[in-house]
Amino acid sequence: MKINITSGDILNSILTTKYPNELFIPFNEAMIKGDYHHKLFSDEFIQERSIVHNVTTFEYISKLSLFLDFLKNIENYNEVVLWFGDEPFCKKNTSVVLETLEVYGYTQNIYLNIVDEVSGEIISSSLIKGKSND
Repeated sequence: MKINITSGDILNSILTTKYPNELFIPFNEAMIKGDYHHKLFSDEFIQERSIVHNVTTFEYISKLSLFLDFLKNIENYNEVVLWFGDEPFCKKNTSVVLETLEVYGYTQNIYLNIVDEVSGEIISSSLIKGKSND
């Protein structure tokens, strides 16, 4: 099964409308803000990031619920496609998502689409890990 991970709710909405038969989930984190010192998306990480964002852990988990559900079921996906912009904010989030996939032992295909976050148009697309379907 394939999953598409977007930078956040707005791009997620654009792409869900543009590709209605695809499964899209938003990442919804701002990793460029603050640091982290614990395993990505562990309980300690969530507590730490909640403080950085000045929200409760419940609010943090709610905002990232679809991404956290994906991590719990990561073995069900044979392809991950990342949809992020090209500015520093998105570059940091992209690197954290890629690091998270590695930490959680994801070994299947990973593609990265760099997109215009207003239109959802693909600027560039590349295979990050895995085998090309070509």
